[in-house]
Amino acid sequence: MTRSRTPKFNRETAPAYTGVGSRSTPDHVLELMEKIARDLYDIGYTLRSGGADGADQAFGRGARERAHIYLPWTDFGHVEPGALPVALGSQIEPELSRIAATIHPNWANLTVGPRKLHARNVRQLLGTTLRRPSQFLICWTPDARPVGGTATALKLADQLRVPVYNLAWRDLYEAFRDQHIGDVISFPDDHVMPATLTSELPF
Repeated sequence: MTRSRTPKFNRETAPAYTGVGSRSTPDHVLELMEKIARDLYDIGYTLRSGGADGADQAFGRGARERAHIYLPWTDFGHVEPGALPVALGSQIEPELSRIAATIHPNWANLTVGPRKLHARNVRQLLGTTLRRPSQFLICWTPDARPVGGTATALKLADQLRVPVYNLAWRDLYEAFRDQHIGDVISFPDDHVMPATLTSELPF
């Protein structure tokens, strides 16, 4: 009899979540973010984040190699060993630029650097192909407001009805701190992230 093997983890096909937030995220929240990422690692989720100081790197430490880290340029921030860095090239691809322009209120007046920063935030939610939204987004922002670069991911999540868990809300912070993650997040029954049809995206 042939014994079936457990399939190896595959970042491209595993269910994904977005873990982002402010560079000024408080230390106690950073510790919780790392724990959340470890818990999601254990149940087979891929992190999508950005390598910046603060929240991004806390999620990255917990997710380790089970992560896509989207970077505006190759030497930006920090990527954990084994994680997959995905940096933008010299030009922002047209579809990515078009999506970012629908979200950022002043896109036409941004220089190349800020455009790349916001464009990578789009990828943090939509993934490399721009067609597979994360199942949920976890973050921390000051006063739970959509500010800074995280605002791009938050606005996009709102458009796509992706659930957002902002740890600036005390009740959510305490829930993640004190409860099993499965009692806080509503996971799909099969943990499968389906491909999204192009026609279903509002871009």
